[in-house]
Amino acid sequence: MESSPPEGRPSGILGITPLIILLVTLMADQVTKGLVVLAMHPGQSIPSSGLFRLTYVTNSGSAFGLFLNQTLFLVLASFVGIGVLLIFYRTNPINSTMLRLSLGLQLGGAIGNLVDRVRLGYVVDFIDVGTWPVFNLADSAIVVGLIGLLWTLTSTRGRGGSEPEPTGESVLLPMTSAGESVPGGELEATSVSDNSVSEKKEEPWE
Repeated sequence: MESSPPEGRPSGILGITPLIILLVTLMADQVTKGLVVLAMHPGQSIPSSGLFRLTYVTNSGSAFGLFLNQTLFLVLASFVGIGVLLIFYRTNPINSTMLRLSLGLQLGGAIGNLVDRVRLGYVVDFIDVGTWPVFNLADSAIVVGLIGLLWTLTSTRGRGGSEPEPTGESVLLPMTSAGESVPGGELEATSVSDNSVSEKKEEPWE
């Protein structure tokens, strides 16, 4: 038997919203990288100094320069990460706009860097802010998407499990007198409070 997505979730692999965000993110990432490669040479910074610069660098590893020259491993890891995101989205019962936006951003960013590694053997980075390692739009999309995902999970968990508990106030219990029938199945109200129930006295037999 095939597993069905949570109620309200599109039946395809991706809904229209994550797909649009994915394509926009991927296009923006690849266009900006292409412009940097055409207009700059590796190591060049525009401007030459300042807090925010465009600096063209290539990264053969993952974020922060980890796993340098491990292209095959990083490609396989990217495929695994994309698969995990898709499985999470298809099986998670949360159905919110923020979750769909976060998924689109993370998938678009992951695919953007994956395209670089498969096509070039490295990732093009160009956003240079202060002492922070140089990054690109794909990295930014992944981080923003991850923050959105964590926010969604946290806020949903905070709202869960808040069902009101019984107050111990009046409830309706069926009460009958011995030897008497209740017309039309009527119920008499009795008060239940502090785990005590007042019992209705039966009339003595005549």
